[in-house]
Amino acid sequence: MASAGTASEMASELDSVSNGFSFITLTSDAGDSARTAWMSPAANLAGAAGSGALQRECADVFKGQLLGCNMAIKRLEGGGWQGPSEYSTEVEVLSRMRHPHIVLLMGHCPDPQAMCILYEYLPGGSLQEYLSATGSVAGSVAGSAGAVQVHRVLRQPLAWYDRVRILSEVSGALLYLHQHSPPIVHRDLKPDNVLLDGNRMSKLGDVGLARLIAEDDYNVTARVQGTVGYIDPEEVATCEISVLSDVYAFGLIVLQLLMGEPQVKLVHRLLADTAVKLAADQSRRGRAGGNTA
Repeated sequence: MASAGTASEMASELDSVSNGFSFITLTSDAGDSARTAWMSPAANLAGAAGSGALQRECADVFKGQLLGCNMAIKRLEGGGWQGPSEYSTEVEVLSRMRHPHIVLLMGHCPDPQAMCILYEYLPGGSLQEYLSATGSVAGSVAGSAGAVQVHRVLRQPLAWYDRVRILSEVSGALLYLHQHSPPIVHRDLKPDNVLLDGNRMSKLGDVGLARLIAEDDYNVTARVQGTVGYIDPEEVATCEISVLSDVYAFGLIVLQLLMGEPQVKLVHRLLADTAVKLAADQSRRGRAGGNTA
C-alpha cells in the first residue's frame, strides 16, 4: 500500500498530465495480453450505484498502474455517471478516513478535463458477486474511451465464517463513520459497495452520496438518494437523514448473507409476513374491519 508521500506524488503526477489518462497502463489479469484494456468488477468501487447506468459506470472504472502501484481508477470525465457534487463529497469524506475496513483514497485529479479518483485496488471483487455468483461473463461495454473488455470471474460461495466476519467488519466501518465528528451517513450501503481484498477482508467503498451531519442537527433534510430497495422507508417518508438509514440497509445485507436470497425477494417476504402478522393481530384483538368471527 502506498504511503502518504506516494499518494501525494500520484496527485502531482495527475495534475501534470494534460491528457487525463495517457499515463495509465491498463493491465489484463483475464487473458494472455498484458496490454488489454480491461475493466474488472473487483475495481468497480461504485457497484450498481443509483447515479447512473451500470454500463457507463463499468466502462469508467479501471484497474490501472501508476508509480508501480495497482489501483482502481474511477474516471469522471464529462458525461460520466458521477457528478461534481458526488465527486467532491467522496474526496472530502475519504480524505478524512483511515480505517482498516474503509477503502483507502490514493489520490485524485480535480481538473475537469482529467477528473478521476484513485483508490487502493481490491482484487477480491464485491460482496454482491459472491451473493449472485452464477457464472463468468465476458464481453465488452461502451465507455467514454470506446469499447472496453469486461471479464467477470466466477466467485465461490462464502463460508459461514467469512459471512459473519464480513458483517462484523462492515458494522465496524459503519460505526466508525457514525461516530466521526461530525457523524457521516453513507446513504448507499449495499453488497455492491462492500469490496474484498485478496484475503476476502472487506472494505466499504463509494461514499459519493455520504452526508456530514452536524452533531447538534438531528433533523437534516435532503433529497432522497441511494439504491432502490436499500433506502430506509422512513427516510423516503420524511426526507430526514439519519444514521438509522444505514442501519436499515445493513440489516438487509445481514439477511442476504444469512438467508442467501436476493434483496428484492427478501423485502417482498418481509412485507408479506408483516402484513399477515399485522392482520392476524388485529383480527385477534377485534380491530379488523368486517366480520372476524
